Amino acid sequence: MSERPLRDLITRLEELHLVVTPVSTDVSITSAPTHDSRLVTTGGIFVAIPGRIADGATFIASAAERGAVAVLCEQQIASSVPLIVIRDARAALAAAAAWWEGDPAEGLIAIGVTGTDGKTTTSTFLSTALTAAGLRTGLISTAISRVGGTQRAAAAHQTTPEAPALQRALREMVEAGDEAAVVESTSHGLQLERVGAINFASAIYTTFSPDHLDFHATLDEYRAAKAKLVARTVGSAASRARQLPRVVVVHASDPAVQPFADAAVGAHDSLRRGRGGWVAGRSIRCLLGSRGAHQRSEGRVASQHAWSNQCRECGCSTHPCRCMGPATPRSDRRG
Repeated sequence: MSERPLRDLITRLEELHLVVTPVSTDVSITSAPTHDSRLVTTGGIFVAIPGRIADGATFIASAAERGAVAVLCEQQIASSVPLIVIRDARAALAAAAAWWEGDPAEGLIAIGVTGTDGKTTTSTFLSTALTAAGLRTGLISTAISRVGGTQRAAAAHQTTPEAPALQRALREMVEAGDEAAVVESTSHGLQLERVGAINFASAIYTTFSPDHLDFHATLDEYRAAKAKLVARTVGSAASRARQLPRVVVVHASDPAVQPFADAAVGAHDSLRRGRGGWVAGRSIRCLLGSRGAHQRSEGRVASQHAWSNQCRECGCSTHPCRCMGPATPRSDRRG
């Protein structure tokens, strides 16, 4: 995007009930929004996020000096550029990033994969299987990303990138001809609204057990963060155009994920039990089976989080399965 009026973003934020104090301005935005004052470029928006260590509001002056022409902040403070007071800086960052990139997720069938373990394997396998079945599918995971069939190492030590980087990657997928995207969605990414502007067509839950309690403080908070993916499974323009149902997939053999199935019942039209899994939605499209066993679905294969058994697709029993392509070193995951 070369230039967009700030008032259009303000209107969107108002529609999302994020604006506390709007401003009237004719400012035009000519570069991407960011929450890092060091990355601000001329004509951009700085989103001041109150962090655990530092408050982004203290960097507003620095951002303005670097060329920011507008600021989104949760408090009213002095600013040399237009400042819009918003309720949730992280949600506003996600909305601003999607707005700047032209809402690329709406042009994709987005599938979110979360869980304590198995996210990267499931995400990678699913992206590979869908592409092999004829649906060009991009991937964002801990280890790698795939855009337009080109694989590259993950750019940062984050499974789920911050919203501006994530939205940019989705835009690249659309421009490269991808029709779907598998996004590994961690509890951090969900809680911090990194995926906040993505309308997923499907959500997959692998496993659930205590983890990252240094960040979430309690198990209930960790579970609530994971449950946000169900709420975000509302379908995109692309999935609605294909008349695809909204689908939530969980392990039937894991009682720890039952709360997510319960959440799906409240958010979707039905919940059906398939062979080895619960699937929420108008019809069963895929299954995530019991641990240690690949299972087929309406597509080529269903996702599976372990490689302990022989792969029924290519017949191999190695890790990784050769239908996944060459092995890529895995960085530390964040659940």
